[in-house]
Amino acid sequence: MTPDADSTAALLLGATAAMALTPIALMAWRGPINAWLFWLLHGVALSGALAAIAQQVTMGWSERLSLALWLSLVVVLLLYPLVAMRWRGATALAPLLYPYLLLLAIGATLLEPGHLPAAGGQALQVSTWLAAHVVFALIAYGLVTLSALSGLAVVLQELALKRRRPGRLSSMLPALADGERLQMSLLAWAEVGLALAIASGMAHQILTDGVLLRLDHKTLLVLLGFLVIALLLILARQAGLRGRRAARIVLTAYLLLTLAYPGVKFVSDLLAG
Repeated sequence: MTPDADSTAALLLGATAAMALTPIALMAWRGPINAWLFWLLHGVALSGALAAIAQQVTMGWSERLSLALWLSLVVVLLLYPLVAMRWRGATALAPLLYPYLLLLAIGATLLEPGHLPAAGGQALQVSTWLAAHVVFALIAYGLVTLSALSGLAVVLQELALKRRRPGRLSSMLPALADGERLQMSLLAWAEVGLALAIASGMAHQILTDGVLLRLDHKTLLVLLGFLVIALLLILARQAGLRGRRAARIVLTAYLLLTLAYPGVKFVSDLLAG
């Protein structure tokens, strides 16, 4: 294929993947949810996103924003069934989760034309430590994303209770206690994933450059996010921090990690040329 044909194919696959997310996003909003159909549509959405990633990877690995968004989306789709099986109330995040993922897919699709690697380019050499770093970082980011959505659900539930007017959306979301428990549990596991990502990243840096830690924007944002999450977990355990205050800190940690991974790629991809 020519580069133009590859870009067109990637655009079509991206649009198809976004369309594959639309039925489950609509189902999550409209309700009631049929479990069998719900997870079938989830599988359809996951297959579409995997196809979009495969199209880009077969042309050569690209450290571009569009691929970063697709990878983040796929990791969340892979983690969500496991989270739903483990924690009560997780399935009730669907009205927030799937519309968010649909917007992510649309953004990734719009960013694809003109941002693909040239066919036949050199493949990126990936060491074992670098591969481990990427996997742990993606898992941690996926867990923080789900934790942030749980935090948003907590904020919406508290607002509904304060107004004494539970709306349609708040009635579909997890109960307040379930949402709080879910966000803290996911955040604790995300902190483990971040610790492993940082450690494997250090190992990769030592083997390649002889440097323990390269303090660039991405690293500083990740370390700051790690510290914010650690502080929240300590405050929740020692001081009983909960509710909207805890949720705001969760959303802050999510913002920091978003700036560290997709945000840095956004600057290099779009603003720097």
